[in-house]
Amino acid sequence: MFTRIPGVPLVRRLPANTHGRDMIVADVHGCYTLLQRLLDKALFDPLTDRLFIAGDLVDRGPESIKALEWIAKPWVHVIAGNHDHMLVVAAENGGDDDHKDNGGEWFIPVMRDKPDLAAEFLQVFTGLPIAIEVDCWDGRRFGIVHAECPHLDWNDFTHALEHENNPKDLDRVVQAATWMRSRISLNDLTPVACIDTIFVGHTPVRGSQQLGNTLYIDTRASSDKGYLTLMQMDNRQEWTLSRPELRAMRLLEQDSVSSLSL
Repeated sequence: MFTRIPGVPLVRRLPANTHGRDMIVADVHGCYTLLQRLLDKALFDPLTDRLFIAGDLVDRGPESIKALEWIAKPWVHVIAGNHDHMLVVAAENGGDDDHKDNGGEWFIPVMRDKPDLAAEFLQVFTGLPIAIEVDCWDGRRFGIVHAECPHLDWNDFTHALEHENNPKDLDRVVQAATWMRSRISLNDLTPVACIDTIFVGHTPVRGSQQLGNTLYIDTRASSDKGYLTLMQMDNRQEWTLSRPELRAMRLLEQDSVSSLSL
C-alpha cells in the first residue's frame, strides 16, 4: 500500500518557462542514450529548456542504472510511474517478483552487490511526485501524470493527492494515477476539467494519441518495434527516434571514425 511520507510532496507545480522550451517524454524505460540522441536531434538547450519525464524511468531498456544521473540534472523534472513504484517495493523487501518479471531483473545484482546504490534508488524514487502542473507562457496550464487522471476535475485529483488522510483512499488514487487504463480502453473523449492538457504515458500507442484533453505519448521506446517520442508541450511538435535507428547511427559513426584513421 502507498503511504504518504512526511515532507515529500505528491504534486509539484512549476512556473512558466519564459526563456526556452518545455519538452516531455514518457516511459524512457532505461533508454537514456536514445533519449540523449533525441534531445540532440531537437537541439535541446539545457541552459534554457526543461525536460519532463512522465514516469517509468527504469526496466526493460539497457541503461536503467543511469536513471539517478538523469533525475539529478537540474533541468529534468520527473514523476513516478508504476515501474518506479515496483522498484521501491523491491528495494524495501530485498526483491520483488512482479518487478523482476516486468523488466526489473537488472536491479537484483544492484541490491546484492551495491547495497548503497540500491538504497539511493529507494530514497530518490520514494521522493518522486505523482503529478506535475506546469504553467505555460501563454496562460495555459498543463498536467503530467503517468497513467491517467482518475478524476473528472484535475483540481479534485491534486487535492486528493495533497490532502487525503485516509491511507486506503490515498492508495486508490495513487494506484489509479500510475496504473489506470480505463479512459483509453473505453475511448473516452470526456475532457478533464480545470486543466488544458494532461500528458500521460503507461499505455503503449503507435503514435501520440489524444482523448479529450488527455494526450498519450508512450510509443514503446524499449522495443525495436516502437520508438521514443519527444514533444514540445506548447505546440505539440514531435521528434522521434527508435533503437534500430540509433544502432544505425552508431554504425555510421564507427565507419566514419575508421575511415579517418586509415
